[in-house]
Amino acid sequence: MSEIGRRDWFAAALLWLATMTVFGASAGSLGFYYDDSGWIADLATASLPTLWSVMVNYIPGRHLFPLWHYLFFQAAGGDPASHLTLLHMVQSALDGLIVVCFFFLLRLLRLPTHAAGIAAGLFSFWPVHGETHFFFTAVPGNLVSTLFVILFSMTSIVLTSGGKTGWRLRVFDAAAFVAALFTYDQ
Repeated sequence: MSEIGRRDWFAAALLWLATMTVFGASAGSLGFYYDDSGWIADLATASLPTLWSVMVNYIPGRHLFPLWHYLFFQAAGGDPASHLTLLHMVQSALDGLIVVCFFFLLRLLRLPTHAAGIAAGLFSFWPVHGETHFFFTAVPGNLVSTLFVILFSMTSIVLTSGGKTGWRLRVFDAAAFVAALFTYDQ
């Protein structure tokens, strides 16, 4: 891989800011839509045993899906209905992070900075990806799982590049794979 330089970090910051701005602009007017079941709205106040029960009894292959919702609700102060704007801003920031990781994935694949920036910019506002942003239940299913898939891809490229890697990267690679696999049925 070519060396990551200032241009790369500038492009990554610009991509994150553009994504955050476009998706975050409507954060105050978005609602809460859930298409799985009522447990999502009640998840913010769930005890750890209840959370564990929901995770274990949820759709096979999606056992981590409720965990990510729970953690997002906790990060936003609990009750999702009272913190919709903040939740959508967090979702916008996560969208931006995914775009930045995709940009660096492309750089790991040796694309020039300008080509990786254009491709990541298009990915950021690709209609299907953009559509998933506006459904809060898509955070774990589409955004978090996509982030883990991209992180797994990045670490796998580094691990197979022949360079010296430590055990921590191998553990992270395996954890990203398992998290992607059990967050949503990819």
